[in-house]
Amino acid sequence: MSSSDTPAGEGRDDRLAQLESKLTFLEHTVDVLSGELEAQQGHTRRLQKTLEGLREQLGSLQRDTGISDQPDEPPPHY
Repeated sequence: MSSSDTPAGEGRDDRLAQLESKLTFLEHTVDVLSGELEAQQGHTRRLQKTLEGLREQLGSLQRDTGISDQPDEPPPHY
């Protein structure tokens, strides 16, 4: 049977099946990427909290030791 002998609906059925398959794949991909994004956002939030804690510790140490976070000033004779 040649392609010209196939019923018109069969080609549409094949095309519809391909589109449904692609849609299913894309939906799965979106779900996977959504989960990855959620995990990445959680990791980023944890890193931000850690960074903020380290900044607070550094500020506290600088205050306790009298070290300022300003760049070193040149001596007065310059």
